[in-house]
Amino acid sequence: GNSAYEELTSADPYAVNYPQVPYLVDDYDKYKLHTNQDTNGVTYYNHGYGIISLANRNLPTDPVQATWYEFPAWGDIKPANPVANVIYSEPLQVVPEYNAGSEVYSGYNYYLTSQDGMTVRPAYSGVLDWYPNLLPGTYDTAILLTASEVHETGQALVNGDMIALQTTESKIVPGSNLLTYSANWLTYSNTTGNDTLWRIHKRNNVNDPVIHIGDTFYLESVSHPGYYIKPNYAKKWSLIYLTTDTGEDCWWRFNAME
Repeated sequence: GNSAYEELTSADPYAVNYPQVPYLVDDYDKYKLHTNQDTNGVTYYNHGYGIISLANRNLPTDPVQATWYEFPAWGDIKPANPVANVIYSEPLQVVPEYNAGSEVYSGYNYYLTSQDGMTVRPAYSGVLDWYPNLLPGTYDTAILLTASEVHETGQALVNGDMIALQTTESKIVPGSNLLTYSANWLTYSNTTGNDTLWRIHKRNNVNDPVIHIGDTFYLESVSHPGYYIKPNYAKKWSLIYLTTDTGEDCWWRFNAME
């Protein structure tokens, strides 16, 4: 739960100050606390808390019911009969296990998921071009990318392959590739060349170099060796967009379209 002590509406507690922390932004109004105003015109957010019920479940994997409440907060005037009220109630499902095993084939479409569980989402239209960005959540608004090995189509990708990542997003020129415009700047482009190629490094390839759904890997820029695709948390624009930087410290995986 959360206290309302000295939490004023003027403090804007719902502002996203740290976009690097995955935060539920869409449709958040249903969770928001209500307010009360004292005689001095100071407005307070209510206290809030949640209760997760494990009742009426037959299996450990059955959904639980989460109910979110608020309790009045006040300044100089106490409500006549302060009681807790329900804000919202919802079932919470177990996150399904990752469907690993199938080989990843050149020329096929996949979701690209980061180690933080974020996927590539609709591109951000910037001053000069379209920029790929990430968001946490389900795949309903994720963008499929075509992973194409430079020499072979229809073959399974293997550790060390050079691949192009083409967006399927309709608002961008069809087949536009993820391009390393500079060492720390990625865009989409309908050009081809080393700056649109990525070398895939499977993290565990001792016994099997083939890339499967669920395998984790690093993506290294061919035009900028030693630079790998990573998320960049841009507080200024409230975006998490793709960039490259040195060091193998951010892995990715392909997820198949359901």
